Formats: sequence, C-alpha cells, structure tokens
Amino acid sequence: MISVTPELKAVISLLEDTDPVVKESVDTYIKEHFAEIEYLLPDILDEWHFSRKESALLFDKMVAVNAELTMAELEKAVKEVPEDYIYEWFLLNKMILISADFTVMSASLISMANVLEQGITASDSPWKKAEVFNSAFFGKLGLVQLKSENIPLSALLPSEVTDTREGIPLVIDMLYVFLADMLGFPFRIYIQDGKFMPVWTSPDGYPLFFVDLDEEGRLLSPYDATGEREPGRVVTEDPSSLLAIYAAVLSDIFFASGENEKGRLMQMAHNVLTSA
Repeated sequence: MISVTPELKAVISLLEDTDPVVKESVDTYIKEHFAEIEYLLPDILDEWHFSRKESALLFDKMVAVNAELTMAELEKAVKEVPEDYIYEWFLLNKMILISADFTVMSASLISMANVLEQGITASDSPWKKAEVFNSAFFGKLGLVQLKSENIPLSALLPSEVTDTREGIPLVIDMLYVFLADMLGFPFRIYIQDGKFMPVWTSPDGYPLFFVDLDEEGRLLSPYDATGEREPGRVVTEDPSSLLAIYAAVLSDIFFASGENEKGRLMQMAHNVLTSA
C-alpha cells in the first residue's frame, strides 16, 4: 500500500518557497512521482496534518503538472498513433479533469458498444446495420443532450458523459462516431456550415449514405445530404478531425465562461492536433 512518505511531506511543505532552485526541485520531484502522488491525492487533501493552504497549493500544482504531462502525451500520441481517436479524446479530457481514468472510460465505452452491436449480423447490409445501431444509440443508451446555458463541466467531458449519460450535443455526436468505429463501421466525416455528419463509405471510399445526428440518425442519400449529384466529388474527412473541432469548441466555452487557463490549454491542444 502506498503511503505519504516523509520525503513527500517535505516537498509539500516547500510549495510556498519562492526560491528558484527550490521551486525547480519541487517541480522535478512532482513530475517524477506524479502517478503515486495522484493516487494519494484524495488522502492527502483529507489529511489533518496538512493545512488547507498546503492542500490547495498541492492540488493547484498537480493540476498544472497534469496539464503539462498530458499535453506532452497528446503530442506523442498524435505523432506515433494517429488513429487512436479515443485515447486522444481522453487526453483532452484529462487536461481538464485530473481525476479522469482511461481504464474506467474505456470500460464504459466497451459496455456501450456491447449494447449497440446486439441485433447486428455480419450479413446485414450497411443500411440495416446503421438502422439497428441508431435504434440502440438513440434509445437503449439513454443519452440526454444538454443545451441549457448552465451546463456542468461533466457534460463537456467524455469520461463523465459515459457515466452520467448527459452531455452537450457535440460530445454525444462524437460518442456516436467513435462507438461506431469500435464496431468497425467505415464512417468518414462530412463537415459543412458548422455541422458534421458521419458518412458510411464503401471500401474504395465512395459515400453510400449519410447520418443526420440532429434527426436521431436519419439516413440520407448523398444527394439529399449534400445536394451533390456526383457523390464521388463529396469531400469527407477522417474521424480524427472531430478532435480538433472538440478542442476548439471547448476553448470557446471556457473563454466565454472566464476560465481562461482551460481555454488556453484547449487552444494549445488544438494546435497540436492540427499541426500533426
């Protein structure tokens, strides 16, 4: 069992020290022992022998270090595993919520995917697979879109939405795409006028039909969705494009609510995602 060591207690007592050498030593220690301190954080915050000020200083420092380390992990993930959409989405989440747990989020997504794949058979046509998927996604999962002005932080973050089943429309729409991806659906993304639609594509990339998420997954022909009479000319994007959209939207939300540090974090993340 991990416990608060005398060394960690000493580091916590030095958080107020303004000496540059001490500050650097404290930062280095926290970065090198981040995982174990993160594990102990709830207990440390409750420890009676730490003052409220010490607890607050440690929490603020952990939040800052978490953002720095998670940003570095995002940069690495984008370069090395460019199609790991869900993990990269989680990292965006983790920058904002230090307690987010990828194992827990993954387990929730797998549970949801298991519900969605019921009734789908390999011999079903793409249209039939999408209809069965839509029926479960917009029915059995019990997802609720929150559109009011007073939206809680949890509604912005996939690690929380997979638990509460309540989120802003963008998060729920992204869940649709990424859960479909987990089931092997060959969706690409069509973006037009600030709105996106998943596009079921053939093996050679030809768009077969579009999914209108604003209409509970109504399936549309390429012409009905885009007005383009030659579907092969329709430009679609990889699902990873949604991550940059998500970072940009969260940045706007945070700046609008006066949470400038979170807004800047999402701006930085957006730059990482779009420069890859």
